[in-house]
Amino acid sequence: MAGRRKGITASVAARGLVAVAAAGLLWSYFLTWHLWQPRTDPPNLPIASALRSIQFGVPLVVAAALSIVWPRIGAMLHTVLFGLAVLGDQIRLQPEFVSLAILLAAGSWAPRGLYVARWHLIALWGWAGVHKLLSAGWATSGAFYIANAAGRPGWRALVAVAVPLCEVGLAVLAVLAVWPRTWAVLRIVAPLFHVGIVATLMMADHNTAVWPWNLALAAATPLLFRPQAPADRPVARRSAVALATTTAFAIYPLGFYVGLSDAYLSHNLYANNTAQASICARGWVEAGGLCFPAFLSTLETLNVPLPPERRLFVGWFRRTCQPGDQLRIDGIFTRLSPRRTTYVACVGR
Repeated sequence: MAGRRKGITASVAARGLVAVAAAGLLWSYFLTWHLWQPRTDPPNLPIASALRSIQFGVPLVVAAALSIVWPRIGAMLHTVLFGLAVLGDQIRLQPEFVSLAILLAAGSWAPRGLYVARWHLIALWGWAGVHKLLSAGWATSGAFYIANAAGRPGWRALVAVAVPLCEVGLAVLAVLAVWPRTWAVLRIVAPLFHVGIVATLMMADHNTAVWPWNLALAAATPLLFRPQAPADRPVARRSAVALATTTAFAIYPLGFYVGLSDAYLSHNLYANNTAQASICARGWVEAGGLCFPAFLSTLETLNVPLPPERRLFVGWFRRTCQPGDQLRIDGIFTRLSPRRTTYVACVGR
């Protein structure tokens, strides 16, 4: 009877995860509605140009809402639509939407999906902390921003140490499932951490698009990291798909340091170590080397930042530049290698 009760609990956890992820997606789409529409300003940066003129907002909202009633149908439809939307505009490759889409699909295919969802959160927490610890800009720039947003600029040094250690600590607590008490602590600490992120961003009135994501993660943690039925683990271990997925979650973010994986998809969040770009207008040398990074900003118009990837910087620049302009790209900023600066000239206009 106890095993049966735990099995029912697993089913409830899966349905709860679907509802949480769907609610987070619906709220996020509302906050970033312009991102999912065809547009010219800021420019679409498509992989498949045929998809750039399609309006994806309504279909994505319908698919996310449908998943609450029919989880697998809705999750599959949402995954396909989201993939097509990204092919139509790479600016849509935002971490909150990718993460919530993973949680939505994972909750729809329990119990294997719950196993995958746990490892997604473990990788998210662990790598978010590691990236900050390896960042050459986190301790001064990123930590100062958070401390200042919280109204405590003097706490910069404390934030610089506490935040990455807390993130890595959450991952460690999640991995230590052999001791049930660690998960009991995690079910309290992780929600408080994510609610704290939202509170800090609210005080700064910044990046509203990630508020629903963090609240969804706060709600998802108690659903995922709960006492498991004995049958849960063997099912996950026998699944090659589940093992391959979790292995990919664990090692994929390493690619950020060698240019093989995108910063946001590698869980590089607020670490202040990603590439930056600015446009150096015609005659910029004579003007004293002035460049203007605001020209490559989407936060004001789309309510999401431009993913900090060279291909997107160059793609935007070549759609909007004038003869004589140059694009300055300052590379990733880590403790492992010096920052490199390169320039791209405006051509074909």
